[in-house]
Amino acid sequence: MADDRRNKKRGSGGRVTPKGGQTPSPGASSRPGREPKPIGQVGRRPSSPKFLLAVAIAWIACGIAAFFLFSASWRIVVGVVFIGIGLYWLRGALATVTRHEERLGDDGQ
Repeated sequence: MADDRRNKKRGSGGRVTPKGGQTPSPGASSRPGREPKPIGQVGRRPSSPKFLLAVAIAWIACGIAAFFLFSASWRIVVGVVFIGIGLYWLRGALATVTRHEERLGDDGQ
C-alpha cells in the first residue's frame, strides 16, 4: 500500500513560472517612480488640559461618592481605586500644561 503511493505520479506537478520569457532586471521596476510624501506631524496632538481635568474631577468625585454611598465592606477598595484613577488623569493634565508652557518658553527665546 505504501509502495503504491510512492509509485503514483503526483496530480499537479506542473510549472509555477512560465518557460522562457524576459525576466526583469533587478534595478528596473514596472511602476513609475513616485516622489516621497512630505513629512508631517508625527503622532497625535496632546489632549486638552481642560478635558483631562474634567475627567480627573469626575473620577475623584465618583471615588468620594463610593466611600459614602456604597454599603458593602468593599466600598473602601472601590473608592481608593476611583480616586487613584482620578489622580492619574490629574497627573496627565498637569503634564500637558507643563509641556505646553515649556514649548511657549522655548519659542520666546
